[in-house]
Amino acid sequence: MCWLLLRQATLGNCDSMPKATDVRIQDVVCEFETISFRQPMSIAGRAVDHTTIATVTLTAESRDGKKHAVGAGSVPFSNEWAWNTTAVSAAQSEQAFKAFVEQVVELGGVCNELGHPVDLVYHLAGEYDHLAKTLSRNLKIVEPIPPLAQLVGASAFDAALHDAFGRIHGTASYNLLGSKHMAHDLAEYLGKSFAGQYLDKYVRAEPAPSLMASHLVGFTDPLVAAEVKSQPPSKDPVPLHLQAWIETGGVSALRVQLSGQDLVQDIARLTNVTEAAGEAFAKKSLPDWKLVIDFGFLTPGIPYALELVQRIKKEQPALIPRILGLNQPVNRQEALTPGSSVKSIAEIVPVILDESLLDVDAVSIAKDLGYSVLAIRISRGQTESLLTAAVAQQAGMSLLVADLAAPSLACLQTVSLASRLPSVLAVESFSRQFCPGANKQWIRQFPEIFAPTNGSISGSNLTGEGLGF
Repeated sequence: MCWLLLRQATLGNCDSMPKATDVRIQDVVCEFETISFRQPMSIAGRAVDHTTIATVTLTAESRDGKKHAVGAGSVPFSNEWAWNTTAVSAAQSEQAFKAFVEQVVELGGVCNELGHPVDLVYHLAGEYDHLAKTLSRNLKIVEPIPPLAQLVGASAFDAALHDAFGRIHGTASYNLLGSKHMAHDLAEYLGKSFAGQYLDKYVRAEPAPSLMASHLVGFTDPLVAAEVKSQPPSKDPVPLHLQAWIETGGVSALRVQLSGQDLVQDIARLTNVTEAAGEAFAKKSLPDWKLVIDFGFLTPGIPYALELVQRIKKEQPALIPRILGLNQPVNRQEALTPGSSVKSIAEIVPVILDESLLDVDAVSIAKDLGYSVLAIRISRGQTESLLTAAVAQQAGMSLLVADLAAPSLACLQTVSLASRLPSVLAVESFSRQFCPGANKQWIRQFPEIFAPTNGSISGSNLTGEGLGF
């Protein structure tokens, strides 16, 4: 069962084991902004030309009432990914997302509990499913807001609370995850095998100085200059093809989208991508580049994916060591069912669990089915991500920190989280491709994140208060 559905049966009152460092939520507000993409992104078969960002600002108060701090959290809705359905239109799901965010903010605003952010979120999350069902009825939407979309809708609030907690105590919130600040050990949330352990065991004491920077290669994206069909305005500085992106030095890993429908076409596309990439990476003296095979959140099924990797192993064996993973090949409803083992694929390349990763219980099921990499996203929430990462590390699984063109503040949250988690293979930062204008206010302060030049993104400067910036 998803931990966010358990609430009252386990914790009772957040203040049952008080800590001097506990905080109370004083005020919460949210706002929304729509950002257009430079080019459409293919998500679950839809061409998405914009993203709507929810930003939550939260004021917290210390237990003694003497300290106050304001935190912020931001997340793109990504409703085409989080609520992948034909029964609800994109406009309807976006309307529901906004309403759900507002409901979570209202819920947080009336919460009078004192506690650590993990406990407060754990406490409030038990109401999310009820909120979602009530909203769906009120908005006359034919299906309820699904669990993944609930996590996304609540994630900006979650991040803002962690951010404010760190700011109240004058340090990064990642430094406040031990017994001194948390009322419960991890057994409270994750079971007896975590007794006596706290989240500080599963995060880095300092942010990682270097993370592989991943770049999205869409199924029809130009790979070389000759494939560019039209020129943008002369002042547009964004590269127009894959080799140009690699030449900037801001890329060392690729997420390569394939169709999942035509094996011959997909093999040819992968060959073209890796040949163009290999040539450009060689010129940049980046020989250790990697890639993820992706189907744009369309799921071709295990037989197709298996034949694909078998063909790669036979025809391009040198490519196999470069593959960080093949993204979830089974649809989200069936991926974690007993008949959906991916072990045959995993014998050749690692397999990544992504959109079916809804809770910590999914981790052990996924491992038993052959998955060895988990896609961690800030859009699932700061609390959920930290708990999931702890379970993944205990299980010996690797992490890929993914995004869906999360810009500005949301991009910083993504990189900050990635830089604090061990076993991260790469971090995605696709806003540089799709909405770079939204990042302008941060480029001068964090060029190593928004304009990297050595093939990697650095979290070394994310040591500030709150979420690190």
